[in-house]
Amino acid sequence: MAEQPAPNLAQTVLHFLSDLPPEQKQRYQQELNRFVVWHGGQRPIGELHPKEVADYADSLSLSTEATAKRLEPLRDFLAYAKKAKLTTTNLGVHLRVTRSTPKKKKAQRGPGRVAAVTLTAEGYAALESKLAALKQERPRLAEEIHRAAADKDFRENAPLEAAREHHGQIEGQIRELEATLKAASVMQARESASLRVALGQR
Repeated sequence: MAEQPAPNLAQTVLHFLSDLPPEQKQRYQQELNRFVVWHGGQRPIGELHPKEVADYADSLSLSTEATAKRLEPLRDFLAYAKKAKLTTTNLGVHLRVTRSTPKKKKAQRGPGRVAAVTLTAEGYAALESKLAALKQERPRLAEEIHRAAADKDFRENAPLEAAREHHGQIEGQIRELEATLKAASVMQARESASLRVALGQR
């Protein structure tokens, strides 16, 4: 008899939701759907890594209290996955609330209002590399939106909303990096060496 394939993330979420009371199911559904779209619904749940789960929690740019509330359904779901032996560990322990998020948001500037910065050649190249990597994500994100729009398994099109939100976050990062690189001046090799010496003398 052929071995049954491991359940994917979307199937596991649907099974988890089906066992919840109606009120709790309604409360958990949207956040779990966002989690599915973020990580890819077709991925076997056993392939999720702790860092990916932690990165998802970090992506929630909300107040500490609001983030903790949004993480509650995910913690319960990941505890369920561990209890059902679908994951080797309880990945929910990696859903930590980042208390520095409000400060980060406060420091953000409006579009196109990036202050002039001076970068080393290495720093400029690193930003260019990050920008290129984000741009390579565009086709995958477009495919996620397309799949979510065609998915009839979820109510209220929450996966579509989450896919669009994720796409918007990536596009925002791309615009920010492009503006930073445009406003940046690259430090000459002599200036960079002088700066390193000066820092070493402190």
